[in-house]
Amino acid sequence: LVLEWSEPEMDITQSSTAMTTPDGKIVAYMILRDNNVTPVRTWVQWGIHPDYLQHKLNEILFTWLESRQQNLIERCPADARIVLQCGVLSGYEPEEQTLNQADFQKFRNSYQMRIDMDTKPPTPQFPEGISARAYNPDTDIEGLVTAFRNSFSDHFGYVEEPFEKDVEEFRHWFATDKLFDPQYVVLAVDDASGVVAGYAIGMKEEHGDPSVSHIELLGVSRAYRRRGIAQAMLYQCFNIFWDNGYKS
Repeated sequence: LVLEWSEPEMDITQSSTAMTTPDGKIVAYMILRDNNVTPVRTWVQWGIHPDYLQHKLNEILFTWLESRQQNLIERCPADARIVLQCGVLSGYEPEEQTLNQADFQKFRNSYQMRIDMDTKPPTPQFPEGISARAYNPDTDIEGLVTAFRNSFSDHFGYVEEPFEKDVEEFRHWFATDKLFDPQYVVLAVDDASGVVAGYAIGMKEEHGDPSVSHIELLGVSRAYRRRGIAQAMLYQCFNIFWDNGYKS
């Protein structure tokens, strides 16, 4: 979270609010991740300590959010459809009830998937003309970002930002996330053109669980899909994890 809150153009002092006890303990907070150039789809992060749910702090938080909405509207095109979105653990009733009362609607589920490997993963089989290689931080950042933008451009909720901003945010992420290691990143490259056709960004550990590795992003550009590249990159990552002592 700290990594997200320190993203380029993110001013946490202006885009957050918190409530504390007299001794300074934070018991509720809300953060509006409004650092996009055109914030038509903005994430809201918030939480209330379970011991303070009876104080109805949620009403104060969402009143603050309403006060910030005008700023978002002014930064967007006049005909834009502006959406605020946030996530909540399914079944956690206090937060689900609060969001319902604030007129949020549930529209999408996300799942965390896990594989536990008892034997060495299969050898990846890349299609003819496509080769896998490690990520080079000095030369590959723009090719990786180009592939990311292409692969996610038709993903749910994608909003295109300036290319330079995406590059800046990737640099920030790679430079500040202590779990990022270039050796866990796999690029699938077109042998003829040198274009990055796909990528799998692995992390040496899952945040909060050092016993497992984690794949943060996986994508294949449109022109290279349906050729088995994504599966091959997954197996490549799994083998890297395995060779470094991670079986999950």
